Amino acid sequence: MDKKDASPSAKGCSTCTKRRIRCDGSRPICVKCEKKGLVCPGYGPRLRWADGVAIRGKLKGRRVPLAEQTAKQARASPTAMAPQRMQLLQLPAPDMFQTTLSNSMPELIEYYDKNLAGLMVWVDSAENDYRRTVLPRAKNTPGLRFAVAAFASHHGSSHFQHAMELFPEAARDACLGMIHTRVQDMTSRLTKGAELDNQRDIADAEWILACILMIACYEMSNSQSSAAEGHRLAARTLVNVFAGKKGYNDGLFAFLRNQLAIYDVLVSTTSFDIEDIRNTIMPTPGSDNVLFADYLTNLHQPLT
Repeated sequence: MDKKDASPSAKGCSTCTKRRIRCDGSRPICVKCEKKGLVCPGYGPRLRWADGVAIRGKLKGRRVPLAEQTAKQARASPTAMAPQRMQLLQLPAPDMFQTTLSNSMPELIEYYDKNLAGLMVWVDSAENDYRRTVLPRAKNTPGLRFAVAAFASHHGSSHFQHAMELFPEAARDACLGMIHTRVQDMTSRLTKGAELDNQRDIADAEWILACILMIACYEMSNSQSSAAEGHRLAARTLVNVFAGKKGYNDGLFAFLRNQLAIYDVLVSTTSFDIEDIRNTIMPTPGSDNVLFADYLTNLHQPLT
């Protein structure tokens, strides 16, 4: 391709940036990367999860989006090649999981409604969108259904007598698998220069963000702080990708974004990572979706 025919990007690809050379901006990949046999990631924002969404379980070690893994990389990654050593517990067969999920889902939704939705917000009220919006959507959104099932069945383990073992872990992994698939699609579109700004994209961002926050709570209730931290950073990435898009400050996304802000600001108060503190998601100014927004903002200011 002739350089004159290239469609230069305001910012070059990340590979050229790392090499400290001027990117030619050719589409879909730049000529300089192609000539050197390097992978060109394209242009624009990229969905990158911090060290992978799946910290534990069947998807342990997998990044979202999942980078193409060569045989050499696989050999260099013991966790990728030796799942038997990393995971001692055998997860149930998919058909057993689906049967248990179908039989238990009404009770799991009711348990989440009465025992967990109120714990996930600062002060519970009729405006709690975990109860008001997320639960109704769970009936038609598999990812949300899996997240609710994982958290409710683990938290209420003494209440539920499931026919299969490791049901919460299986539900969590199923949820992360759904997120993985959808985020891969989003990343592919971003790499090709598309915008994530249609109604379906916002709806997907909402259920993904709700799932991540619920799974983070699941991990914290299971004393898995490193896994919960990975989910927090994943949620932050998603929110930043959709910054400025239609719906960012409205509806369910705004509610979930502000719930993340509470979590993010409180975590930042115990962080020694300056970059992490500066990237903290802050409450939307004047938002009705988060209590004590001014308090959180003032709490964060001395840290930056």
